[in-house]
Amino acid sequence: MSKISSRYFIVALMCVMIHISLFSQSNMSKDESNDEWILAASSFTVDQEEVADAETPVSLALTEIKDLLPKLILSNINLPAIRKVKPEELLSREKLDLESSYISLVSTYESKLETKDTLIITAKEDDDFKDQLEEAEEAVLEAKKELEETDLKRKELNVQDFTETSENIVLYKDDSSVLFTMPKTGEPNTIQGLITGSIQLVGEYCHAKIQLVLYPGSKILYDETFTFRVNEIKSNAAQITRKLLPVIQNEDVVSILFQLAPKEVSDAIEIRVDGELVELDSNNAIVVSRNWHKISFNCDGYATAQTLANFSEEDSYTVQINLRKLKINEIKIDSSIPLKSLFVNGLEFNPEEPFLVDFLPAMGQAVISPNAATYFIITDDGNQFLKPNTQDISDYIEKRRRLMYTSYGALLLSFPFSFITYGMYIDANYSAYSYGINNGYDDTYTNLVEKQDNLEKVSNVTMAISIGLGVNLAYQFVRYILAVNKVLPKKTKTIKSASTEE
Repeated sequence: MSKISSRYFIVALMCVMIHISLFSQSNMSKDESNDEWILAASSFTVDQEEVADAETPVSLALTEIKDLLPKLILSNINLPAIRKVKPEELLSREKLDLESSYISLVSTYESKLETKDTLIITAKEDDDFKDQLEEAEEAVLEAKKELEETDLKRKELNVQDFTETSENIVLYKDDSSVLFTMPKTGEPNTIQGLITGSIQLVGEYCHAKIQLVLYPGSKILYDETFTFRVNEIKSNAAQITRKLLPVIQNEDVVSILFQLAPKEVSDAIEIRVDGELVELDSNNAIVVSRNWHKISFNCDGYATAQTLANFSEEDSYTVQINLRKLKINEIKIDSSIPLKSLFVNGLEFNPEEPFLVDFLPAMGQAVISPNAATYFIITDDGNQFLKPNTQDISDYIEKRRRLMYTSYGALLLSFPFSFITYGMYIDANYSAYSYGINNGYDDTYTNLVEKQDNLEKVSNVTMAISIGLGVNLAYQFVRYILAVNKVLPKKTKTIKSASTEE
């Protein structure tokens, strides 16, 4: 078997496997609401002559893809989902209904009129004839009245008579693996939306033209062509669904034009909207729903940029992005203690050798032992000095916390002794003074004064102890705060070379 044939057989086999996966998935159950908007997908047509020959690998691949792609698109629609129905669409639906009723009533009116004319020409003039003619004339008048009323309703329709509503989106037969077959004549009356299209296979690439048709009215709401590798059909089907979904849900959309700088990033940049990878059209634009969106920009050799903005006020926006080229910085870490391991921006480096980082500031971790690590920030390139932690920070913080609370407890315990002895001193002082005033300065007074002096000394000692414990508490609190701050990353210090200092 040739190389090309083998490739197409592999593609066909892959398609069959995805088919099996789709059939094994059960779709979301439909909402119990009566207002449903039924979405279906039909088998895609093939714009290629090889399909006529069922024996070729290309034909086999096309046969699989034309059914697989619409099924994958449907399977990527997350249900339950709501579709907005604008007044203009409701007006269009009502007009189509009245138009259909009007055509039917015209046919009925002409039939009744023909019946009356036939009766006049062929019937005999007797009592039965008069009754039959009267009935025929009444039928004609009634049909004419209905016809005129319908015509009047049709002419008086106005968009202001309708208000926006919503419908629950459900899949045809509640199954993404079931494709819809179009009737041979007329429009389908069991669905409201149909995903259809055509495919063409060129080498390893598939060109798929995707359309979304609205019924009744056969209005094409979406028409776009996609090109992708056949072996990437699953991821591209998800992208097609993402582009179709705002149209299916009838959301208001806006266009975002990107002006990228420098120019060389245009071909290599990766743009994501709300985490989903998107591709720009030929005008460097995308279409998104009117809402808040987070947009990120990634390109090798440039710093990642992102923005979160509200795209709901205007019909189109322009986003200007100037990516900053990353500078390769050579760093060498010198420390007061030999490092066991060194990590910077999540990558491990040899602590003894210089290393390269593509942007600054950079976050790192220096490890001395399994229990001693230091986080640091590098803001400049060149030689950097770091004084790492030499012990387990969590244990050190816990030790300082215990000492602080022990000091606090000791201070609280000292207060009763200080207050009591001071109170006793004040009481003794008052007793001696009162006794001396009333009884004179005898031996009892001398004893009271001696007692007062002793209590004053005790009070001063207990007060000094409380003050000392208070000072110690403040000291331990400061040490605790300093210990807690060791958790914060340290900023390295740039070591200036001799030439720089000169």
